[in-house]
Amino acid sequence: MALVFTSPKGPAGALIELDSPTGNILSPVVDLFGGPNPAFGQQAAWAINPGTGNDSNDGSPGAPLRTMAAFSARMSGQLVTVAQTLQLVGDVLDAPLWLRGTAYAAGASLTVTGTRTVLGTATINVVTPLGTAGTFPWQLTTTGINWTTAPLGSQLRFSTGHVGFIAEVLGANDVVVGAIAAPGVSLAPITPTVASTVDLVSLSRALPPLLIFSAQINNAAAVFLQDLSFDPPVAGGVNGYLFAGGGQTQFFGCELRTAGVTFYVNAGLNLRACRWSFAANNTANWRVGPDPSICSFCLVVAGNGSALFNCQVGSVLHITITLQGARLGCNRANLQLQGGHIRNTANPVLLNNGGALLLSSGVLNGSTGNTGIGIDVPLGLLSYIGAALKPTVTGTSDTRVGGIAKTYAQIPYTNLELASVPPLVTTLIGNGAAIVQE
Repeated sequence: MALVFTSPKGPAGALIELDSPTGNILSPVVDLFGGPNPAFGQQAAWAINPGTGNDSNDGSPGAPLRTMAAFSARMSGQLVTVAQTLQLVGDVLDAPLWLRGTAYAAGASLTVTGTRTVLGTATINVVTPLGTAGTFPWQLTTTGINWTTAPLGSQLRFSTGHVGFIAEVLGANDVVVGAIAAPGVSLAPITPTVASTVDLVSLSRALPPLLIFSAQINNAAAVFLQDLSFDPPVAGGVNGYLFAGGGQTQFFGCELRTAGVTFYVNAGLNLRACRWSFAANNTANWRVGPDPSICSFCLVVAGNGSALFNCQVGSVLHITITLQGARLGCNRANLQLQGGHIRNTANPVLLNNGGALLLSSGVLNGSTGNTGIGIDVPLGLLSYIGAALKPTVTGTSDTRVGGIAKTYAQIPYTNLELASVPPLVTTLIGNGAAIVQE
């Protein structure tokens, strides 16, 4: 589409407008002398509606924009001074959310929310814990929804206020859900409640965000993305998610559909109650900076041979996750698993090559129905604290260290109290690999 510059309206120093042959006008974005239009950083409520919106509108819910590109153009380079909301009406797929040089003052933020569509409601009759010590995932026996016809990427929204996703469909009335959580920071596992209800919900689609922004307050998220289903990166487009600039980002209740994607993380990132899906043999490279990333109460579903958190640099704090068909890997990085569940996979699940893999939590790591190698340590270090916290993966040779199959009985787990942890104790097991107790 060709763009034609029109003469600025009003006195000298007024704003440029971009006029197109279709009649859409990008609202004033650049002040010729003062930089970005400061009004955009002070507008609290925004909306994008690809069906009825217009990029010449002010972008409010009553006069929404048409494209994400227009919103990104307005917000890039802005100083945001209020708590902003951006409502996406339906799918918004013209461009990713792309913040470039946006700064958030104390108390300012951006919350992007998708449209939820309820596909059905079920009543929970029986709750069966599948994890070790009665923890997640959960098998739910319900009435009201035929789970065999439910789209697997749909969100589950419980009447108790918690959110989760489908891990596996067992029958018309039986479904397995991963860990569930409510917004916030609590890491305590939540149990679904008998006689409560759960909605099956489809989500708006969007493209993976590119976020380069800063925030005045550290260790607190400034950008929130919730109730969205993110498409895989398109061929020829930006192949990944980007988080940089020092600002913190949180995803809640989102579906991330990825294929050979890379996460470039040079800022704090928190994924909570999200679903990751991978095709067979795909790998998500997690390139992280100095700030830890947190994945809490998430569900990962992948085809055989797929790997999540193939960490390249830095460190990742990885918490309370349900894995199905996927594996975790750390390569020259540190990966910490504080509670999780491995379900129905024949893959090497915890693959450690050159980094330190730390297992440590009051929430037991459990497994269900696994038939192959559980932990594979060709090189590097496998660390754990406390014999009671070791993972339990079924199989006669469920651990492989330096290419040598081991059973858990052959691994020298030692129950160590955090307050009295001795200096590093290392047991060499073949080919220079090591099991480490910290």
